[in-house]
Amino acid sequence: MGQNAQNEAHSLTLDHCPDGGSCKISVIKNKELHLKTDEFGMNYPEIIEGENYIFEYIFSKNTDYADGNYKEIVLFELPKNEISLLLQDENLQKVNLLYGRLCYCKGESGYEKVLRGKLDLKRNNSEVIIKLEFNTDLPQVIKTIEEVIILP
Repeated sequence: MGQNAQNEAHSLTLDHCPDGGSCKISVIKNKELHLKTDEFGMNYPEIIEGENYIFEYIFSKNTDYADGNYKEIVLFELPKNEISLLLQDENLQKVNLLYGRLCYCKGESGYEKVLRGKLDLKRNNSEVIIKLEFNTDLPQVIKTIEEVIILP
């Protein structure tokens, strides 16, 4: 198996999605997640080579505005050998849990660390059950994620 096959993302479009939008969850193998800050003080995620899995949940919706794309993104990192996690509030940063709101909504978009919520994760071989409830300082549509996914 080549290097590209090991690093490819596995994506799944989800049937149940709020507010008439579309939802997708992806798992990227052999990566690490970091929160960076640009020269304007805005946060952004950086995914680099590593040994872990990155989970990315995307809610997207078109709006009636000229720049009408709206997205909410939830990212976190699962250590490759972790079987079970139960994290709450500030401990969510043990998996670098990030929330992003990308839209034409001045002062209410960008990425931030999630410091309020609860993540319950159980892994059985390649199957992972995710239950996440969280709140951020940014307005959000997605407040809970409950999914069963298969690791690549």
